[in-house]
Amino acid sequence: MTCLTTDIVQAFAEHGPSLPVASLIMRRFASRIPKHCRPGWRSGSDGPDSLSEQAMSTEHMTLENCAQHVGEIFRSSWMEITQDRITAFGETIEDPDPHHMDPDWAAAHSPWGRTISFGWMTASLTTPMLYEVFRYKLDGDPKTDGYPANYGINRLRYVEPVPEGSRIRGLISLKCIEERANGRTLYVFDITVEIEGSERPALVAEFLLMWLKDAA
Repeated sequence: MTCLTTDIVQAFAEHGPSLPVASLIMRRFASRIPKHCRPGWRSGSDGPDSLSEQAMSTEHMTLENCAQHVGEIFRSSWMEITQDRITAFGETIEDPDPHHMDPDWAAAHSPWGRTISFGWMTASLTTPMLYEVFRYKLDGDPKTDGYPANYGINRLRYVEPVPEGSRIRGLISLKCIEERANGRTLYVFDITVEIEGSERPALVAEFLLMWLKDAA
């Protein structure tokens, strides 16, 4: 499946907030999404023609059944971006930028009127979002069960800042599964982080997870 992330960012640049995230993606790119990868599609059915709330799952997938859910969209729970969370992240990465770290300065000088999340903080929060919708044993046997490794990000674009006090959630789709050498398996996820009440997302990304197994 051709990656659409870059084109999605371009679509937001062209259309701005005129269309909801899901509708924008489907209206522009439906013809380029294979039928079997469209949300809600099942073998023997044409599936829905539009990306709607009804087509999005509120459940989760597992390592064992995820191949049956390629192309479906799963939603994580909302999480609040508090100043305490922003400050803790800034202290961890040793970044003193007042746009993030100083609420008084941000209220007086920031174009957003308050502090905003670090971009990397928003990106890192895709980890618990992914844990919620893609479930597997964290303490499995490395030889029989295997274990996941962060393999990086193919594409990442920050579309909209996330102001302090906002809530965000992930729209996560398993794009494809690729068998690799030495018993490794690559899982490619398309992730959009929504901001509650905003037509534009915080970010769009293509995230890579490599499943490893130790030699017997």
